[in-house]
Amino acid sequence: MKNLSYLLVALCAFVAGYAVHPMLNNAAHTAINTAQPSPFIGTPVAHTDGPSLQPHAKTARETQNSPVVATSTAPVAELANNKALSDVRTSSADTTTLASDVAQYADVELSDEEREALRQELQQWSASHTDDLNELITAHMSGSAAKHLQTQILENNTLLSEPPIKQDGANDLNWSYDMEQHLRDVIGELASDGQLELLSLSCKQLVCDVLGLEQEPHAWLKIYINILHSVPNVIRSNDSSEFTPISYLDGDVQVLYDQIRFSKAAN
Repeated sequence: MKNLSYLLVALCAFVAGYAVHPMLNNAAHTAINTAQPSPFIGTPVAHTDGPSLQPHAKTARETQNSPVVATSTAPVAELANNKALSDVRTSSADTTTLASDVAQYADVELSDEEREALRQELQQWSASHTDDLNELITAHMSGSAAKHLQTQILENNTLLSEPPIKQDGANDLNWSYDMEQHLRDVIGELASDGQLELLSLSCKQLVCDVLGLEQEPHAWLKIYINILHSVPNVIRSNDSSEFTPISYLDGDVQVLYDQIRFSKAAN
């Protein structure tokens, strides 16, 4: 009987221990897991520093060091250097003057036959004058450079393509002769030290073009500024579609081509 009592006590203890064991086991696992960092906490941090964001950071650096950005300032600087004369020619104050000039040109009184005859005469003059300029350029420059300059001169150059009619033929003939002589005298005095060798100077329909060799930097720029202040009715154009001056360096030869525009013939 006593042995049976011991057996019952042992059996009850075993059952009680088995029931309590899962609770202790779960508590132990919970303590271990809270002591270790959760994988879901570490993952976003690893993602932030991971490869998936590197392309965005690289793109930002590439944008700052992009060749497009690096070279976009070069044309601006080059444009400023090559068009110093254009800056002098430009003046916003001349806008109203140019507008009135256009109205004046449109009021040239010519019959349809006279206008057509003058237009054909001007086209013939332009073709002949272009040939003369090309011969001079070829004589003073190497082959490839000469062709490049000849092409540049034709861009936005209505004087060499189809000169607009700004005055009738008789008045233009007198004005052209007088202005060519006057400008030759002015340039001759200003370039007396040989800074500029004048190759060609021709005037037609209130526009004169100049082809020359600069013997020192910005020689023509200095002369042009003086012409602006000493010769009446010279226009400093602010129209970007008009012809812009060209200064072309071929070895030791600096070739200059420019135009002088007038608002009207001198009274």
